[in-house]
Amino acid sequence: MPEKVDIFLGFDPGGKGEETPRFGWSICQGGPDKLRLLCSGTARFAMEVIVRVRQKLPRDGRVRASGIDAPLLWPISVWDRQVDKTIRQALRNKGDETTSVQHINSLAGAGLAQGILLAELLYQIPKLRSPITEAHPKALLSLLEIPRSDLGDLVGCVGNIQGPDKEHREDATLAAYAAWSMHHRRQGWKDLLEDEKHEPFSPFPREMDIGYWMPIP
Repeated sequence: MPEKVDIFLGFDPGGKGEETPRFGWSICQGGPDKLRLLCSGTARFAMEVIVRVRQKLPRDGRVRASGIDAPLLWPISVWDRQVDKTIRQALRNKGDETTSVQHINSLAGAGLAQGILLAELLYQIPKLRSPITEAHPKALLSLLEIPRSDLGDLVGCVGNIQGPDKEHREDATLAAYAAWSMHHRRQGWKDLLEDEKHEPFSPFPREMDIGYWMPIP
């Protein structure tokens, strides 16, 4: 029997209808030291993404972790999450005054809902079930101080991505990179949910392994 290869999935929930699908997905393969993009694409909604990923998943692939660019946990009694405050402060420490890390209660509903649906679908399918990390691709690039044009330094073959949906597929690949980093507990990375001061609300079963791993020691 051939040895299984480690697969890491990444997703960038969105969607603007049939004409401009913007729900990015990515399938990557990697060991402890290197991650490589196998394939990526876009779809219109969560179930269509699942269908595409199952079609493209290598026969000898074993999904180790997944990353989703959407909030997966919410505070019950406060306006802002501690995880988002932590990321904003880390960005400011690097001189980045970006407002890309928004308050969770100000986000649009489509991406939020699709992220929840996707996580639930991943959990329901044994071949795709794995620990999941929330991801924030734009903040991740800033924290790593890597321009988008140099994304190939993080993930091999990502430079092959072309077309109008390029950024959505790249963001999905960055989510897969976060999942890979979580799985290997890469030095300098941490699960920010460990420092969440308020008990967050989760719509998922308790046995689901949900985290928020970022390169913030």
